[in-house]
Amino acid sequence: MPTTTHRDSDTSTPPECVGPMAISPALARALRSLADAATVDDVVPLSVCATELLRRLSRPGARTWAHVICGPREAVAPLSTECWDPGLSFRAALSRYARRRMSTVRVDLTILVSPDHDRLYVERMTDSADLPTAQHCADSFLHLLASLTAEPDAPLAAHTLPEEGGAGD
Repeated sequence: MPTTTHRDSDTSTPPECVGPMAISPALARALRSLADAATVDDVVPLSVCATELLRRLSRPGARTWAHVICGPREAVAPLSTECWDPGLSFRAALSRYARRRMSTVRVDLTILVSPDHDRLYVERMTDSADLPTAQHCADSFLHLLASLTAEPDAPLAAHTLPEEGGAGD
């Protein structure tokens, strides 16, 4: 069953959108190479990155969700309701979380990557303080994705974010 999203009926603020943001050809090739090596489809690396991003940018204790879309494939992050292991490397996380979580949930963030992997769009679906701005989320996602692909064997938690901080930055 594909993922569906909805907004609360009492939400009066329109979503905050950012994009298109360029994804370098080298980063797109590195993502495809890592996905191929792990024998997973290309939405899995994006979902692992989104899961780690939510862990870092969400307000402590907040349950935030992201809808990750790449071409016809989509997933909901976090990828697991089990305890996320930031000590895993990106390469190990690709194998561990290969099964995409498909469900219907209210999402806080939508991350859309063009099918050719050269453009990124981010939409913050809520005005809550649980996540920073869409621009900060998009910048952080691209930065983390580049860092994860450059050093896929380093623990997820070892990769820094620009101006590392939490919600409300």
